[in-house]
Amino acid sequence: MCSVHDEQVRILILNENEDNNEELFRLKTGWTLQIVLSAGLSARKIRIFSNACLNENDQFQRNNYQELKWVYPSNTKYDDSNRYVSILCCKSGSFHYYFTIDGTT
Repeated sequence: MCSVHDEQVRILILNENEDNNEELFRLKTGWTLQIVLSAGLSARKIRIFSNACLNENDQFQRNNYQELKWVYPSNTKYDDSNRYVSILCCKSGSFHYYFTIDGTT
């Protein structure tokens, strides 16, 4: 379990056609990042990959991306429009992410 110094929830909205290849995102220990979908992506099959450390014992590896798992808060079986990814930051630092839409790269 990560120790919490400064609890904050940051929200990142994914948008179709965004290009963040040159951007790095920074989190502090104890922050939670929730990645949500814009309205235009809510009905699409989205896969998200990140090189963020997901566990305290992980070593940061810039080129090691892991697929992130969706959280489905809706009680309706076929409604996943409000799904999100949640990352608890175990180590301060920068990370990168990318996502695919309907199996594209």
